[in-house]
Amino acid sequence: MGLRQSGESHQPVGRGESMPRSLRGRILMGVSRGLIATMILTSGGIATAATALQEITVTGSAKGEENVLFSADRIHRENEASPVYAEGNVRAFFGTQSLLADKVIYNPDTDIVTATGNVVIYDEDGQTYFAESVELTGDLKDGVASNFGALIEKQNRLVGSTVVRRSSGVNTVENGAFTACEVCREDGSTKRPTWQVKAVRVTQDKNTKTIRFHHATIEALGIPIMYTPYFQYPDPSVKRKSG
Repeated sequence: MGLRQSGESHQPVGRGESMPRSLRGRILMGVSRGLIATMILTSGGIATAATALQEITVTGSAKGEENVLFSADRIHRENEASPVYAEGNVRAFFGTQSLLADKVIYNPDTDIVTATGNVVIYDEDGQTYFAESVELTGDLKDGVASNFGALIEKQNRLVGSTVVRRSSGVNTVENGAFTACEVCREDGSTKRPTWQVKAVRVTQDKNTKTIRFHHATIEALGIPIMYTPYFQYPDPSVKRKSG
């Protein structure tokens, strides 16, 4: 498959609107020694690349007729049977979902995507996921991510050291934390959330429309106030039914 260059600058495309490529705070991104780490999403746009972006469209054997579009500073592929290596401002579009990262390797024969560095996934249901690295199937529905964070319905944040993502709709987060509170001041500096829940394991189940916490500690302003072996919370990503 040949490569083609585009002389125009590109912006990352999310669901419905552009998202900044630089990621430096405002979104919870991980758990370090039980405390929520943060990452800032700058309000400005991406700087124009010094070199023209390359683009390639790939049809994976495991995906049938579905194409995967890649855009990056550098793309390499030896032949149509070999993996795709993309590096620098990588954007990849898998059906209704998209992925941004510093580096992406896609093997169309195994239908496996490996991405590292500032990974962002825009899900088909409107959620945004962040990670340090991921290994996923070509539809981005099954796999594992490290240093994981999720922005759920704009305000709710779920983070963890690792997450196992399943196409069944059940995501399991290890060493997780969840809050619905603001974690940034107006000047962009971080602050402790008013409340948060930390747990050994957190399960986001879109089938039962719940987030379940196992061996959880509830904190207020960083102070533990209660331990419970188990409790559940309504999944903010699921629209409540009326009546």
